[in-house]
Order: sequence, then structure tokens, then C-alpha cells
Amino acid sequence: MPLWPLWVEMLAVPAPRFAYVARRAAVLHRPGAFAGARMCSTGAAAEPLFSVLQVGLARAAEREQRKRASLEKEASAATKAEGLGRWGTLVTSNLYRIPADATSAVVEDWEQGGKEVTLTFDAKIGSPRLEAEKAFTAARKLRRGSAVVADLLEESMRTTASLGEWQDRLEQSATDPYALGTLQAQLVKRAKKLSLKVAELQPAGDAPNKAKEIRAEAQKPRVKPGGWKGRTFTSPAGVPILVGRNRGENEELSLRVAKPADVWMHVRDSPGAHVILQLSQASSEQRAASSDDCLQLAADLAVFYSEMRAAGKARVSVTSAKHITKPKGAPLGAVRIQKEGPSLVGVPDNVPEELKLLREQNERQAWGGD
Repeated sequence: MPLWPLWVEMLAVPAPRFAYVARRAAVLHRPGAFAGARMCSTGAAAEPLFSVLQVGLARAAEREQRKRASLEKEASAATKAEGLGRWGTLVTSNLYRIPADATSAVVEDWEQGGKEVTLTFDAKIGSPRLEAEKAFTAARKLRRGSAVVADLLEESMRTTASLGEWQDRLEQSATDPYALGTLQAQLVKRAKKLSLKVAELQPAGDAPNKAKEIRAEAQKPRVKPGGWKGRTFTSPAGVPILVGRNRGENEELSLRVAKPADVWMHVRDSPGAHVILQLSQASSEQRAASSDDCLQLAADLAVFYSEMRAAGKARVSVTSAKHITKPKGAPLGAVRIQKEGPSLVGVPDNVPEELKLLREQNERQAWGGD
């Protein structure tokens, strides 16, 4: 269901009119020009595009290979998790004879037949008990991280296999300009999923075609308008989603960056990020293609970047950005909702896996892990 009609109905705001111009699919030029290219089935016209697509696919395969190597390195963290958990168990099972200010202790490891092992402690942490608790916490995070990495590795393998299939299709289309043009358009549409860069799929100096139009549209949501330097994501329909990182950015986002046409969100009754679904920066095609999924992703991000993340889900306040004001004397980042629409339930686990993995890595580094 299109997002705009639904959203306007929710807030009782008159819907602006949007003109939607249907375009023909594929990269067909004028009939005469296409006919000429079709006749040159083995001529120079097909050669540049074939080479460009060949290089673009090869570069994507290389990037995916580097990504997989990095993920495989991250997967080795599972062994560290087991070691930390085992160390913590040894400490807690012997706390009755380890002084709170001890810097080391000799205990029996019954998993190794009662072999004596020496445990050393960091006095800066406070006590062996606290250090064991930290070890258990770190082990749990490492195990969760390794599960995420395993999924990403599987996805990377699928992407690599898919790139191989596209390379085979390219070879089969090498001498057919029509087939190459169609293949180019299909690759541009799947560029994000295949780790392709749209610019690498376009011959230098080529005439305007559907691939360029798609590339231009794809670049729009990624531009951070108005000097915004905070987090920027893209909804399923290509609409920018802006997320504040602190109180200063929350205030800037809500009171200066947001426009009346934008949707504003924040987790109800809890500190967290202000989130804007930036419909004011979306094209008419993107607005027409928007759906409930766009609102839901914004709500999920609002909970993910809030103190309600650990709760698994939370209620999210939703309104038009034009209904957000700053109360006189209110602290930085505090705003007032003058008119609120129906709320949504945000689920932090539904955000992209890359965000969850990045948070796990940041927390692990903060604790002192590799």
C-alpha cells in the first residue's frame, strides 16, 4: 500500500499531488539507433559495454572476496568466547578461597583432571568476582557476534555464486548488443545486492540510458542534505532515513533539518534517537513506491538506537515533522509533539545485520577485546 495516502490519512493532512510518469524498461535507444546496433552483432558497438560489465563484475567479486576474508577472521572470535567462559567458570567456582584483592590464585581445573592452573586478575577491575562477570558478558557478546558473522558469511557465499552466474551470462551475451543492454539494466537494478558499483557498469561517454537514470535516482537518497552529518539510511523504497546520534544532533534534525513533509519518530517514554523519514527529499516515484515497510524500518531504527533496544520491542511515537516544537527553556534535544498520529511498534532485531554486527564490535572494543 503506498505510504503517502496512508500517512496523510493518519494525520488528516491534505495529500499533495504527485505526477508519476511511467518509463519503458530496459536500455533501448531510439528504434533507428537500436536497429543499427542490432545489425552490428560482432562490431565495435558491443565491445566497450561488454568490457565494462566484465570489469565491473570482476571488481565486485574481488570486493566480496575481501569481505569474506574479513568475516572469516571475525568468526574466529568463537574460540575466544569459549576460553573466556571457561576462565569465568574457574573463578566463580573457587571464589570461596580467592581473596577479593587477590592478583593471582592457583586452582584445580577438573575439566583437565584436577590439573593446577594459575589465574591472574586485573586489580583495576575491582575484584575477581567482577572480572569473572565481565568475562561472562564478553563471552556472550562474542557468541552472538559469531552467529551474526556466520549468517553474513553465508550471504557472502551466495553473492559470490550469483556473481559467477552473471559472469557466465555476460560471456553468452558478448556479441549481442541488445542482450548486453538488457543485462546492464538488470545488473544496475541488482547492484546493491551484488556488491556492484553502478558507476562501474556504465561506459565512459555513453549516451543517456536507463542505467544512468537509475544511477541518478540511487544517488539521491545517499546525499546528506542540508549539511546533515549524522546517520543516514535508505528505506526499501529509497527514501532517506536520518537518525540522530546525540542530543545536539536530535535537536538539529528535528528543528532545522526536518521539513513539514517528513515523518518524525521517537521511542515513547525513553531516551533515544530522533528519526526522520525524509519524504521531502524523495522523488515522486519513490513516494509512490513507499509502503508500510518504510515506516517500519524507521521505527525499528528508532528502537535500535534507544535505551529500549534490549527490551526486544518498544512503542514508537509517530507524527509529521511540522508538529514538533521546542518548549521555552527546555534542555538540548528536548522537543514537544503538538499532534501525534497512531504509534508503531519498533523491533530492533529487524534492522540490517551489519548494524548489529557493528554494535557488537564497538562494545567488544570498549570492553578491551581485539
